[in-house]
Amino acid sequence: ANLVVTPNPFMNGVSTYSVNVPQEGNYTLSVYDAVGNKVSDIYSGNISSSATNVLELNDAYVNELNSGVYFIKLEGKGVNEVEKIIISK
Repeated sequence: ANLVVTPNPFMNGVSTYSVNVPQEGNYTLSVYDAVGNKVSDIYSGNISSSATNVLELNDAYVNELNSGVYFIKLEGKGVNEVEKIIISK
């Protein structure tokens, strides 16, 4: 699996999550803080394995987070991929 988050650092507005997975199925994208506490789920649903899936999300709840380091985690179908993001305000 492959997970890329742009822009990074994240300022405000819309972020893009490019996701490649080996098998089609249900996946969850979640935000974790620097010490590993789950902050929120960004996406939960089916992701296709046939191409790069691009999820553009208006992250209103991410805009409420303080500046700092966070982690986006993709889970499902044997996938456990983590990408570090920086929120800068």
